[in-house]
Amino acid sequence: MNQKRLHKEQLGYEVPEGYFESSKKEMLNFLNEEESKAPGFFGSKAILTITVLGIMAFAFLLVQKQQVANYEINRFEELTIESLEISDEAFDDWFDEKFVFSEF
Repeated sequence: MNQKRLHKEQLGYEVPEGYFESSKKEMLNFLNEEESKAPGFFGSKAILTITVLGIMAFAFLLVQKQQVANYEINRFEELTIESLEISDEAFDDWFDEKFVFSEF
């Protein structure tokens, strides 16, 4: 108590009663409001998860497309090689069967 009186005499200013208590409560309330805010749907973990799943889906579809393309190339090469083994007389019938009437 002596220090408060001495402080008031030296500076001529007295701190109002409960001044720091009210400001302390305001600061604590402000901090509690920030802590209580739940992270939204687009938190960092959600964005990371969505990104990884997107990359995996893209890679899967890319592999599937590549396999279809490889199958078509291999099928065409097989037909090309097979056409070399066909005699000239039977080639027209073979060509009609494999390319014209087929839904390749």
